[in-house]
Amino acid sequence: MKRLIAVVVPAVLSLALAGQAAAQYTHEDVFSFSAQDQNMWGTGPAAVGIDYSGFLGVSWDTEFTLGGIVGSEHATIIPGGCIWFFGTHCWSAVTADTRTGLQVTAQTDGRIGVNVGAKITSGDVDVVIPGRTTISTASLTANTPGSIASIQTSYASDPTSTMHTQFPTVQLYADFVFDVYAGGSIQACFVFAGCDTSEGTLFDLNATIPLASFNRDNDGELKVLGVEVPMEGQIPGTPVQVTFTPPNLVTDAAAVSTDLTSSGDQNVLDLAVDVPSLVAETILPGSEYLLGGDLWGFSYTILSATLGPRFGFGQEFTFTSTPMTTLTFSEAVQPVVNGVTLDPTTSFDVALGSDFDFIFPDATTLDVTPTYWLQNSLNVDTDFLSRLGFNLTVLELDTPLGSMGPLFERDFQTDPVSIGLDDRTFGVQFNTYTGETFQLSTIPEPETWLLLASGLLIVGVLGWRRRLGG
Repeated sequence: MKRLIAVVVPAVLSLALAGQAAAQYTHEDVFSFSAQDQNMWGTGPAAVGIDYSGFLGVSWDTEFTLGGIVGSEHATIIPGGCIWFFGTHCWSAVTADTRTGLQVTAQTDGRIGVNVGAKITSGDVDVVIPGRTTISTASLTANTPGSIASIQTSYASDPTSTMHTQFPTVQLYADFVFDVYAGGSIQACFVFAGCDTSEGTLFDLNATIPLASFNRDNDGELKVLGVEVPMEGQIPGTPVQVTFTPPNLVTDAAAVSTDLTSSGDQNVLDLAVDVPSLVAETILPGSEYLLGGDLWGFSYTILSATLGPRFGFGQEFTFTSTPMTTLTFSEAVQPVVNGVTLDPTTSFDVALGSDFDFIFPDATTLDVTPTYWLQNSLNVDTDFLSRLGFNLTVLELDTPLGSMGPLFERDFQTDPVSIGLDDRTFGVQFNTYTGETFQLSTIPEPETWLLLASGLLIVGVLGWRRRLGG
């Protein structure tokens, strides 16, 4: 009998353990944390930071009346009534139009001035953090109230994370408005004949003339009186060339990571002096044509070497994040962190890639629901930049038939000197994901019970046969 037990009991235990091993739980989710069209200056969606429109000028709306009308359209001239003479005799009232007179009404309204408007956006930030996460536990069933249970998590960036930024856009405009109306009506009435009314317009002038605009409707153009004005040229009476470039700074970053960094800069205003022409004009006035100019439809450059300051701005974006999960329990559990048991709670935040230990509650079953989210921060550093630029052009010819050259051209600039304009850090709003709910219990699965019962049955049968044989 001892030999029989020594053979059967280990077999039963092995079957039971096999049933418990089958109760292990692992679930994988693949998703992307995404934040689209976010504000560049603070938490929240991108928006129009300034959207102003107003009128500067005079406006009016008034009318005045001359003359007048007396009487009534339905005046009673013979009252109704009844008499009793050889019976009752009644009659209705008699009415008539007794209006009479002449009335002239004049009306005018309008406005004369300037409509002005400005629209400045908040800028735009887009971040996508794709990844793959798993959540698992050693067993769904081998849990005991008061004992420590554990949930394991992992996270891997897959595939490439990206970040894109767009600097705020600016729109400005001013329109001259001339909107004037004048008109009126004449009403003539004669007793018993009624009234006749005549209306007319003396003048109705309505005109809107664009005075000046910059990047109106995002067209990227500077206009005066509706005509596009080049945003570069020479300041009259000086040798200084000016070039203005509308702000349009874009940065991008990509990496297999949950942290991203991007940066960029843009020159907005360039001031440059053509040094050889300035020297030639100083030595021999009127000789600058020897170095370049326009003649009979031809544009030529023998030598041009412009030097001057360049001003702009730069931005650096540093995005850091930690993928997280919030574990929500159907019953309060006590988390165990660094060997310290915390107060009971029904939810707890866990960084993906770490394990979570807790004391199993006094319950038969425990539902666990993971919610995945991204703990993050974005630092935006904006600077004003100034530097020295130099452009050298040698032998270039533009003709109505085509262009030749330049034979040599080079543009370079020094490293910028920066002045901090703004430096701020804030969180970006991402979407969240709710994972699959799983259940932990203290009750073995039916397969485990079946294997254990089968083993005990075998032991019982063999013991019964042994007694019969004895």
